[in-house]
Amino acid sequence: MFGTSSSSHSSILSLQQSLELAGICISNARTTKDFDVAQELCRDAETALSRIKKTSTATLASLKSTEDQSLRAGFTTAYSDLGELQGTLGRNDKAQASYKHAEQWYVPREYATCSALKL
Repeated sequence: MFGTSSSSHSSILSLQQSLELAGICISNARTTKDFDVAQELCRDAETALSRIKKTSTATLASLKSTEDQSLRAGFTTAYSDLGELQGTLGRNDKAQASYKHAEQWYVPREYATCSALKL
């Protein structure tokens, strides 16, 4: 990941791995006291989450199992958390884009499990 490194873009991560990587970046961005590092970690989280955009809309719509719904809930939470963090960093346009992505991934609460929301 880390900035503009092109080698990371060639690797293929699963949806779960992308979610985990984004969670690590978001968590670290929240705890760092360095503004520039926090912004870079937000960009890395965006990159990790953007990997899922390559998945077709039909595939995303077909996620029906409890496990799949938990994954969708995890992405909803990750994008919401990223949006909140970006807002605190003054990146309001990025925050709004993250909130929009969160809405796209939204899954009704009855399908969500606690394990998907641990970001």
